[in-house]
Amino acid sequence: MIFKLKIGVVLTMLLFAAAAHALDFSLMKPKVEFSAVMTIETGEGSVVTKVYRADQMEREEMEMSGMKSVSVIRFDKGITWNWEVMPFLPKEYDETRFNPTPDDSRPKEYSITEQTVVGKEIVNGLETTKTKVVISGKKGKYAGFMWTTDSGITVKTDVLSVGANKKERMRMELNDIKIGKIDRALFEVPPGYKKGSGLRGW
Repeated sequence: MIFKLKIGVVLTMLLFAAAAHALDFSLMKPKVEFSAVMTIETGEGSVVTKVYRADQMEREEMEMSGMKSVSVIRFDKGITWNWEVMPFLPKEYDETRFNPTPDDSRPKEYSITEQTVVGKEIVNGLETTKTKVVISGKKGKYAGFMWTTDSGITVKTDVLSVGANKKERMRMELNDIKIGKIDRALFEVPPGYKKGSGLRGW
């Protein structure tokens, strides 16, 4: 359940960041490749993962109770893959498809009602631009701040999601950021894995 929650929160964070770039997932492409340790905090707790980004691809790894869970989001293909690594588990992966085109990433019910540059701030050793963003729609509102480097790395986000019957605070922060070429094999399903039928227990 924790991994399912984390995936949903990550996609929400990415939607918020994409919205700050005109609600277009095709612009979710940092100018550099990097790896980092990502911490996500919500009202239900916090999760720490290892994250890799290159072009329009993202990989996240989380370890818990001796199990390693991996999630790969391919914005270039509109596919998300998830699998677990543990000796007694079958080598299976789950696949979810989404539409990454601009038409799909600009839902009519959402629009940017405010986007203001606050100023420059140093976050975890990197110079970033802090921006306030408010996204409103029929189903609710997202409001918060994002800290982004000139090379397109979103180092930190602090978002408040307000719906009809729910209000939730979500924070994301990157630490130990290492810029450099990332092995493309990390963004593919490992050899020997077969497509399964759904997330197994997460």
